[in-house]
Amino acid sequence: MPKRIIRYEIDPIKITLLNRYARTHCQTIPRCGADLINCCGPHETSASLAPGIHTFQERADFGAYPEKLAVVPLSRKNYECTRSKKFWLREDQTFLKLLSSPHGAST
Repeated sequence: MPKRIIRYEIDPIKITLLNRYARTHCQTIPRCGADLINCCGPHETSASLAPGIHTFQERADFGAYPEKLAVVPLSRKNYECTRSKKFWLREDQTFLKLLSSPHGAST
């Protein structure tokens, strides 16, 4: 099961907007075909890093994911807020697979 790791660089002054975005986005992700593992925000020494991790059944499932996000009204409104308020300074992503877990299981 591939993991999509997203790394956002955010404006630390706008952390309350990130909190609102994350709460809303967590509601829309499952509706669009992904499972959310976590969405994190800055803490202590990290003022601008906000990673998130999603899983997809197959890497190909990601292809339809952005289109699904675009038609879910709550998701679309949330994304428009990020653009208008400009609290994301940068976003990058990568796909990884689990090689091992703390209890020895792997996928």
